[in-house]
Amino acid sequence: MIDPKGLSLATIDDRWHEENPPPGQPECDCGTGQVGTKAHGQRPNSRFRVQYRDLTGKQRRPGFPTLARAKKKLKEVIADLEHKTYVDPDLSKKRVSAYLVEWLPRKCPDEGTQQQMETRMRLHVAPTLGAYEFRVLENRPDLVQEWNLDLQEEVSPDYARVIYGHAFSMFEDATAAGHMKKNPFRSRLVKAPRRKDSEVVVWPLSWVDGVREALPDIYRTMVDVGTGLGLRQGEIFGLSPDDVDERRGLVHVRRQVKIVRSKLVFALPKGRKVRTVPLALSVARKLKAHLLSRPARRVTLPWQEYGKPMEKWQTLTVSLIFTSRESKPLNRNYFNNLWKDALRKVGIPVIRANMMHSMRHFFASVLLEAGVTIKALADYLGHADVGFLLKTYCHLMPASHERMTKAVDHLFSMVDGLDQATGAADAPPDGLLSGLSPEPPVTTVPRAPRSECDPRLTPALP
Repeated sequence: MIDPKGLSLATIDDRWHEENPPPGQPECDCGTGQVGTKAHGQRPNSRFRVQYRDLTGKQRRPGFPTLARAKKKLKEVIADLEHKTYVDPDLSKKRVSAYLVEWLPRKCPDEGTQQQMETRMRLHVAPTLGAYEFRVLENRPDLVQEWNLDLQEEVSPDYARVIYGHAFSMFEDATAAGHMKKNPFRSRLVKAPRRKDSEVVVWPLSWVDGVREALPDIYRTMVDVGTGLGLRQGEIFGLSPDDVDERRGLVHVRRQVKIVRSKLVFALPKGRKVRTVPLALSVARKLKAHLLSRPARRVTLPWQEYGKPMEKWQTLTVSLIFTSRESKPLNRNYFNNLWKDALRKVGIPVIRANMMHSMRHFFASVLLEAGVTIKALADYLGHADVGFLLKTYCHLMPASHERMTKAVDHLFSMVDGLDQATGAADAPPDGLLSGLSPEPPVTTVPRAPRSECDPRLTPALP
């Protein structure tokens, strides 16, 4: 029997009886009227063999106890080969834990990220799902959901989503590689952990000033950089005077200091994308004052080269604005302890939401209040997903309901000649529709004035 695409020759072989026996051979004693083979009566569970070649050309001969089951298998094999959904029986028997060891280096060549993923998968996936073969989990999505529910009880909702995403991705790749026909994570029984909806809480200015004063003096300007430029912690650690363009009023975010395998290294910013942030004059003065009191220190670290083993990374020497008292690059574990001490001194709860990332949220709130667009803010923060950024910060954007209704009322009052009747209280906010003329009526709203962070409005430094 040949499948429609001509991919394989598939037949059913009865091991107990000759298909074309020579004339004159005696019939077997099973009463079927057929001639028996030497294997007659042996291994009854594999009497009927389905013989075919898989997509790689390898000969396959699984056995079955009944003809009905063999025919069912034959039909499935032909359909799978035709539609390219064939699953290698040897691969389907592989345990998830064994595949994880092979999958991780291929999935994530970045050694730093790979280390984080390995830790999460080793602690939360390998002990449970890792014990099963793929062929078992393919048909038991309930086991995946059971693991999923246990995971959500063990860790926070956001962390559960991260681990779930890693596991989902691994099973997707295993399915594409032929270990399974379908990913059990895609079953309707399996419900991904929900994101915990919590609005970003922006610090009051008193908290920002308090933490700044509570930090050691050599680190206080880091608060100014975080709130005035919106840089991430590692990007502040990696900031150099060479990145500051005083004449044009710009800061080039080119690197970060991060930890890979317990060692400090230089690396590209998150997402492997450099960016440029406008430099306000006030922030520039803070940086100048800091460098006058504590000049930049030259630091040499390995430069992370994605896709290469850490042993082959080249070193890079950079003058850093912020270093430790010993003129060494800052380690996030060391600095986070200093930050927690500052929080305690000010009386701020020592929780993850109040760590240094709060400075970026403060920066975002200032820009949004000033009318900077969400797209420009995404560029300044180095966010690729504008939609996610909008969802994160939309509650911080200035309320527009009242401005909108006043603008419409003012428009129609001018069109209808009712300026006097509406009164001064109905006048629109300053700058809104200010250039409107009754003849002819114009229905477009001028763009909002540029933010003070716009580099074109930032005066050159003396």
